Amino acid sequence: MSAGLLRPATVDLHLHSRASDGDHTPEELARRAASAGVTVAACTDHDTLASADAFRTAFEALGGRCVTGCEVTTSWLGRETHLLVYGTLDPDFVRRVRRVHDDHLACLRQRVEAARDIGVPVSWEETEALVGADRIPYFGEILRLVQRKAAADERFAHYTPDTLLDLQRDWFEEGRPLYVPDPERPSLPEVIGWARAARGVPVLAHPARLLGQVPESADALPGLRDAGLAGLEAWTTWHSPAEVRTVLDLCSRLGLVPTQGSDFHGTRIKPWATGPGLVPDGGASDPQALVDVLLAA
Repeated sequence: MSAGLLRPATVDLHLHSRASDGDHTPEELARRAASAGVTVAACTDHDTLASADAFRTAFEALGGRCVTGCEVTTSWLGRETHLLVYGTLDPDFVRRVRRVHDDHLACLRQRVEAARDIGVPVSWEETEALVGADRIPYFGEILRLVQRKAAADERFAHYTPDTLLDLQRDWFEEGRPLYVPDPERPSLPEVIGWARAARGVPVLAHPARLLGQVPESADALPGLRDAGLAGLEAWTTWHSPAEVRTVLDLCSRLGLVPTQGSDFHGTRIKPWATGPGLVPDGGASDPQALVDVLLAA
């Protein structure tokens, strides 16, 4: 998505803090959102609701309306698929999401320990000191640590901070020496069920990516709707204007609510998403009404 096609919006239902892989604390994220003119916001960290209370307190103190949210990692049609869930802090839902988080964290630890086992002088304790305890960071942070710690090792000496993707491909992907399989993810319909049981509102995140990669996914959307899916994220920094129109058409045909969110993490992960509230063409014409419809879905 070209940054030049993004326009500011008053509603941003997709933001990330340092509780997952964002760059900013929930308090700083709230300040940035409010300063950008966002009046309704959701902090939707990956597989955790740890920042929910802090973000709500900070954002509401600045006069904003907060929607509780998180982004759950699921599996659907053989692909990792992300589901945004809004409006719930139900204890059973939080516990289930926590299990997804813990499985991912265990996998990350295994990857670091695999590097240690082949002689890279890196420990899990050092990793936690760098990225924060109980946190699943952007994997580039782990790659950066391995590259730095292994710089004197002839097997790794040719990697630089600018070639971390090569390091990942050569060492961490399937069939490579440090490969650790991803944890088993709950299925997308299962997590939709979790959300509905908790009186939450499930929305498929940046769906055009999946629609482009797995053509049969469009035909499977009615089944998700019947299972309880409430909406599709339409206006997002992952979508071109043409993809926004495609998703809006799907929402119209399937009776789903279109939503909007910048998916802002900070510019290290997504340099084209430079701040909260930026979405293609400025998003919906009446985003406040969109939020009300969504939460009632």
